[in-house]
Amino acid sequence: MPHEMISKTKVEEQLKSLPDEFSVEDLIEKLYSTEKVDLDAHQIEMIKMSEQNIKDGDLLSQEEMKKLDSKWLG
Repeated sequence: MPHEMISKTKVEEQLKSLPDEFSVEDLIEKLYSTEKVDLDAHQIEMIKMSEQNIKDGDLLSQEEMKKLDSKWLG
C-alpha cells in the first residue's frame, strides 16, 4: 500500500498550531485530522443526526452496543 505524501509546509503549519510541548501522538493526530474528506449528502446528514443525538444525550454505553451487536449479528 503506497503512503500518502504531505508537504513540509503542511507539517510546519500544524507544528505552529501545537503548544510548545506536545506528544508525537498529538502531532500525528493533528496531521491526520487536517486531511480533506469528501462526504456525500447522506453522510453529512448522518453526521448531523449523530451530533444532535450527542447534544440530546441520546447515547449508548459500550455494553449496550455489545448487546445490540450480538442481537443484530446473531
